[in-house]
Amino acid sequence: MKFRSVLLALLWAAGAAALPAASQDGVPALRGKPSPDEIARALAKPEAPPVMLQRGIVLNPGAAAAPSAPAKRAIDLEVLFEFDSARLTADGRDVLDSLGGALASKELADVGRVTLEGHTDAKGSDAYNDSLSLLRAQSARQYLIQKHRIAPGKVAAVGKGKSELADPRDPFSAANRRVRVVVEGQP
Repeated sequence: MKFRSVLLALLWAAGAAALPAASQDGVPALRGKPSPDEIARALAKPEAPPVMLQRGIVLNPGAAAAPSAPAKRAIDLEVLFEFDSARLTADGRDVLDSLGGALASKELADVGRVTLEGHTDAKGSDAYNDSLSLLRAQSARQYLIQKHRIAPGKVAAVGKGKSELADPRDPFSAANRRVRVVVEGQP
């Protein structure tokens, strides 16, 4: 226990206290205005586990197998919109500018497809929230295409409404109002 306390203190002193929080489903959540580097690190391809060899025999044969589908990685971003609207606020545009910068980085060079999922809290009807979440995801998509010159075929928009709450214990929480960024690329 003492080792863990010392390790946490060292990480905090090194500036690692800003590590992303996670939503209920384990997806990292970056709150506020993350930098392009923070977004790129959160979405970067994880390091492959080392394959252990002993006298030429692979001890972990599953690690050496080629994956059959592109790897998916996701984060939740706090992209802000005007109240009851799909119009981005200045803070929302700042977050998308950081996302655009991250998508242009070498850390995310393997990304082949980006899906922007709009999410709402539980206020309002299912139909209304489904529509609003889709409009917000489309607004974020259009911003990235126009401002950051991301190819339209590379980025998709999906409305999830209130179907996948980040904090199901508090369905009206602001944490549920978010844009989830899902990237797919070859591992």
